[in-house]
Amino acid sequence: MKTNEIKPYAITVFVKPKSNGISSYSSKTYKGISLATSPSKAKEMTIERLLSTIKTNIVILTRDDFTIKKCELYNDFTFAPTPD
Repeated sequence: MKTNEIKPYAITVFVKPKSNGISSYSSKTYKGISLATSPSKAKEMTIERLLSTIKTNIVILTRDDFTIKKCELYNDFTFAPTPD
């Protein structure tokens, strides 16, 4: 494989906003696939995408609120199916 080839990465992200004074917020887990040239780029793209799509008036999310739980090649797309 070429190093600059785009590959699918299965990503699991845990989002836990920090408490704000007396308010505390629940956490949320997001799962998806990110197409990128490396795991680090897949993680960065996923965080940027979530930051731009999660809109709320109460909580201000920062990169520190995101934890990548899993980032690995998604095998269903990287291997050819075996003939029956």
